[in-house]
Amino acid sequence: MTLYTLVDIAATFSECALTVYFIDHIPVLESSERNKIRSLLCICIVFAFSLLADYFDKSGTVSGILGLLLTVLYCVFTKIGNCLVKAVFPILNMLAVLFINTAVISFFAYKNEVPVLDLIAFETDERIAILIVTKILYFVFIFISLKLLNIMQQKLFYIKV
Repeated sequence: MTLYTLVDIAATFSECALTVYFIDHIPVLESSERNKIRSLLCICIVFAFSLLADYFDKSGTVSGILGLLLTVLYCVFTKIGNCLVKAVFPILNMLAVLFINTAVISFFAYKNEVPVLDLIAFETDERIAILIVTKILYFVFIFISLKLLNIMQQKLFYIKV
């Protein structure tokens, strides 16, 4: 197992953990109960399916769709409220991941004058940097989103789903 593989696995796990953390802490959706074991189980399931899908499809399309479906199901079964609203947050979350990843990869491709596909396909130092930067930006996105949702719920509006 190479360093690149380990970094890729760590990035996938951190993305799964951050996604479940985001869903667990959305203030506008009440939870039936907060259960750390259930959250950890969801992280492991999404992580396992992501790794399995990445093994068969290197583009990340299948793992992205599977991850989205699993997180929507997790949200639907663990949150109280309207099913449509419960599905919106995982979808918005996945769109944020897609936007962050696309922006960072495009920036690295432009800066290094390298085709985007080369940055995705080959195990290079730039790929490790991309994985680290995207996960840091994703963490910042989640932190800011949860803060804004808390402010909206407590001060500006009382959002009740």
